[in-house]
Amino acid sequence: SGATGYEFASAGGTNTPAWFVTKSATQSISNNTHTQITFDTEAIDTDSAFTSNAFTVPSGKGGVYFLVAQMRIDSGDDFDAGIITLRVNSTNIGASWARPEYYDFHNISMLHNLSAGDVVTVLATQNSGSTKNIGHIDRGPVTFFGGYKLIQ
Repeated sequence: SGATGYEFASAGGTNTPAWFVTKSATQSISNNTHTQITFDTEAIDTDSAFTSNAFTVPSGKGGVYFLVAQMRIDSGDDFDAGIITLRVNSTNIGASWARPEYYDFHNISMLHNLSAGDVVTVLATQNSGSTKNIGHIDRGPVTFFGGYKLIQ
């Protein structure tokens, strides 16, 4: 009673594990191939659960997670689709796609229930007819992956 909506700290709990990773270089994505995006810079990894380009839910940390991912594809031309996909274990749980024009951003954010041991990865796909790069520019991260466990 009497709460203003801003007193979250008094509710208890933390939004961990939490992670946010980025790319510091471009990555080539072959035509019509689902390619796992590699991330080489960890900005946040509260539980050391991000390894081998994937987030693995730590023991005892299952629950509802907020997930977010983005990629920038250097298309240089129009083609049918650039797609970013979130995958848990071997199941695609969400995707976002659009018809790129020169440089294009694809992003996805969602809530998903994860269990201990689940492995979350990000895939890129494009169908330009040739190899395209996703990656990085000098103004900051444009390809990234992150998330956190919601307080329950």
